[in-house]
Amino acid sequence: MKGKNVIYSSLFAIGLLPFAIFAQQDPGSREDGGLTNMEEIEDFDKKNIGLRMGISFNTILGTELVNPRPFFSYAGGFYYQKQLLRGRPYWLYTEASLRFAGSNFANYEMSSDYTRITQLYLDVPLLLKINLSGSRRDDKGRNILLGPQVGHLLRSAIYLGEYRVPKNHLVWWQRWENLDFAPFDLNAVAAYEISRPRHAFMITARYGLININRGLYFDDVTPATGKGGTIRNASIDFSFLF
Repeated sequence: MKGKNVIYSSLFAIGLLPFAIFAQQDPGSREDGGLTNMEEIEDFDKKNIGLRMGISFNTILGTELVNPRPFFSYAGGFYYQKQLLRGRPYWLYTEASLRFAGSNFANYEMSSDYTRITQLYLDVPLLLKINLSGSRRDDKGRNILLGPQVGHLLRSAIYLGEYRVPKNHLVWWQRWENLDFAPFDLNAVAAYEISRPRHAFMITARYGLININRGLYFDDVTPATGKGGTIRNASIDFSFLF
């Protein structure tokens, strides 16, 4: 009987040996460097919300307005991103941001020449974000973002002369009159991002897909408007994300 007990005890100890070895390993990792099921679930459920702040170089293209020049402005807002597929380097990126758009114009011969047009947009992009570094867990490394963006025009104004005085400046603050632009703009967006654990740097290019001219015309502004030409916004942003 004692011999049988020794045999049974030895077999039981051998049976527990794999569990003892597994218990000594790090439960949050695997020897092959992959993710455990728990890590994949936690990463997939993780939400990413932050702040984007940057500068923007804008211009207005098309056939309606002449002699456009770059216009420097600011842009910023809140972003949200989420991994689309567990263990895949694909993310959905969106944001709600304010952006000053528009253009300067090299028209300085007369005090009635338009020399600047400004626009204030509320932008909401919907972009596919692809991690080029092959990360399965997060967006760290190099990313590209592609997709459309809808912008809602909140304010617009035209400025005249060398000193860029607002048109009808005597009543400008009492009665704001937006220009004859479409209330919504649609842009194609392409961006390149370098993401780090605590921040990211992003370069974003936008181009207007629609003509936002809705009958822009002034009888006392030069060069002549009201030609029925096209007006499209374009911009390049340099931003930090926190």
